[in-house]
Amino acid sequence: MFELINGNAQKLDYSFLLLTHLMCADQQIHNKEWQYLKQVENTLMVSVFTKEEQDKIITQDETMLSVETVAQKIAKTEYDSLIKQLVQFAHIDDFYAPSERKMIETIRKMWGLSQRQVKYLELNQSLQKMTPLAPIKHSKKKINLGDDYTKALKQCAKVANQDFSLTKKYLKETKIILEVLEKTIIRQLDYHKNHNSQFKNETYKDILKQLEATQQSLNTEINKQIDQAIDSLHAKERSLKYFTIAFMGRTKAGKSTLHAVMTGEGWEAIGVGKQRTTRLNRVYELSDIRIIDTPGIGAPGGKSDEEIAQSVIDEADVICYVVTNDSIQETEFEFLKQLKEKSKPLIVLLNLKDNVKDSRRLQRFLKNPDKLFKKEGNDGIAGHISRIRRYAKEHYSNDYFPIIPVMLLAAQISKEIEDKQQAEQLFKASRIDDFFTAIRESIIDYGSIRRSQTLLGSTVGNIEQPNQWIKKELESYQNLTNTLKDQSVNVQKNIKQAQKDSRLLLKQRIDETFETAIQTIPSFAEDYWNADADTLQREWARKMNQIKLDKRVENSYKEAGQQFNEVVKDILDEVEQELILMSNLNGHKFKFSQQDSNDFWRMALKFGGGLLAVGAGLVALFFPPFAVILGGVAFGGGILNALGGFMKSKSEKRKKAVNNISDNLRSQLKEQQEETVEKMCNEFDTNCLKLKQTINTYFKNYFEIFKELYECFILRNKDLFENCDSLNCAYSKRIIDYSRQKYEPLTENNINKIIVKVDRKFGDEIKIQTQHFLNLKVNQSQLEQILQEKISIIDLQGKSLLK
Repeated sequence: MFELINGNAQKLDYSFLLLTHLMCADQQIHNKEWQYLKQVENTLMVSVFTKEEQDKIITQDETMLSVETVAQKIAKTEYDSLIKQLVQFAHIDDFYAPSERKMIETIRKMWGLSQRQVKYLELNQSLQKMTPLAPIKHSKKKINLGDDYTKALKQCAKVANQDFSLTKKYLKETKIILEVLEKTIIRQLDYHKNHNSQFKNETYKDILKQLEATQQSLNTEINKQIDQAIDSLHAKERSLKYFTIAFMGRTKAGKSTLHAVMTGEGWEAIGVGKQRTTRLNRVYELSDIRIIDTPGIGAPGGKSDEEIAQSVIDEADVICYVVTNDSIQETEFEFLKQLKEKSKPLIVLLNLKDNVKDSRRLQRFLKNPDKLFKKEGNDGIAGHISRIRRYAKEHYSNDYFPIIPVMLLAAQISKEIEDKQQAEQLFKASRIDDFFTAIRESIIDYGSIRRSQTLLGSTVGNIEQPNQWIKKELESYQNLTNTLKDQSVNVQKNIKQAQKDSRLLLKQRIDETFETAIQTIPSFAEDYWNADADTLQREWARKMNQIKLDKRVENSYKEAGQQFNEVVKDILDEVEQELILMSNLNGHKFKFSQQDSNDFWRMALKFGGGLLAVGAGLVALFFPPFAVILGGVAFGGGILNALGGFMKSKSEKRKKAVNNISDNLRSQLKEQQEETVEKMCNEFDTNCLKLKQTINTYFKNYFEIFKELYECFILRNKDLFENCDSLNCAYSKRIIDYSRQKYEPLTENNINKIIVKVDRKFGDEIKIQTQHFLNLKVNQSQLEQILQEKISIIDLQGKSLLK
């Protein structure tokens, strides 16, 4: 197909570009995929313009044609044959990556092909052989492999397959555990949203929002980590039969040279016309060794060192970090904390730079090659080694790793010159054999245990991460629950005291009010001792209005209610501040909002208003229009009339009438005072009880949420702990097997037969307790050097089994 490029019609092979996209889909370029594309390129004689577009894809250039754009350019007549070729191409490296599957699914949908058709191709791809690739030429001599190499690799593969099955099992179980946790949280959220509608204040809503945030964090972060771990496990699956070494280092540190020396092939040929820099990892398989060459750290527009480390850390059995003697900076070693987090073994290759391409320098180097490698003196490399250890230890936590000085340029030249004698001399002088020996030891001496470390040992970290998250959430919600419980008890206790104090104030104020009324009786009786009943009734009502008896009783309620409200406000404000503090300390974002705090205050004020209304009703009940009292006065008047005939003088009549009126009024007021105090205090208590019940309901709703969540987290924490423990026990069994030089099938029975208990601080220390004494053939120092973790192995009596 022709495309208009720079105003000219040029031919682009979109099928070829789509294959290139698929090669890069898993973020790495496999040598088998690259060789196949080179064959296609030569067969189809693709244009220079196609190669330029391919180069953009390989270098992940921002201007590259996207998968969707390229797929849209494919003719419909090519759909069936090309989708078949894509499926076959995805399997060429013996692994169908999830990212490759996803890309093919995207293309299938764009082209409108049936899912069944693609599934059929995927299932039967092994029967659809592609054009045979040219054999990859390599020599075992290049890495000094001996007869025991094949045996060691077979043992590595055997161990890896068993460990992979167990690792896969526990990762799947972990995924299910987290899914159950998420479903439980969602179910609880739905329940609390649809129920308790009578109690949906802002704080309650905020807490539900916090639970939603917990669920969202679980879904987007924790589940994503497990999905990545599962994807990583799939990536490990393709390398089960290989021992995988990953090269890392800053740009121009010598990684490509090291790669070329080991494999006999340079990767500078990627691209057209000049050396290209790709942001993708490059993979080469050699003598059952899998080499991953990463992009240079610090390259313009490239990935960060953390991203590069993350891309290889799970697949690699050992990381080879290349540094140079002309620039060793602490920042170069910051990414090592990721290796430590994954308990990943490390080899540091110190590339000594000297331009031996210059003939005079070359001769000087060959005359005394050891001079460059001497450790002591002003020109020695001891300072470089010391600095590397110091910087690395800051981020790697220990110095259980070798530092191997080499001269990669000398090794490279030895492969290029024709003089065999000088080539051998250069190769030996480069000391690259020291590195090959370290790799050989990693495979033959430590290969099996490092395969277990890559699978069993490292995967514990993948499960520990969500488990630590659950522990943190568990602790946070438990702390909040405990705080709520304590505050609930304190609130009820303090409100009870506030009720008691305000009730006492209410009684005191009512008593004072009635005492004021009682004090008016003597003068009232003197003034109206000879009045008729109507006059007494009218004047008494006027007197009570003058002293504002009903208003003062009402104010008694107001004062008691206001005091109660203020105390309750202070109590609940203290609770709010405590919970805000707790939520901040535990990383939660919800708080008792001001609106919700005011809900309590409004509740209390409304309660006070209710008391006022009740108080006004009681005043009206007891004193409108004082018919009971006036009836007493009228009765008293009758008594005066009845006694009038016996009175000898007016003064005697007056005195008797005054006493009669006073006694009756005083008796009536005292009786009504007692009734008023009792009824008003009872009403006060009733409303206090309602408030306490409302606050109890408030706390109860939170208790229900936190209790359910806490119980759910407890169960899932237990499940994940058991998964971690099972993997640690399996890993410990492999450590014991390695230490005894006696490997057994990794069955539950074989594990339990040896392992009693494992305590592991991931990436730092592992403590193993065995059922009985075991004769171990390695000492503690050797084992720690290999595993790059502190280790102790004891029997049931606590006796150390390591020397």
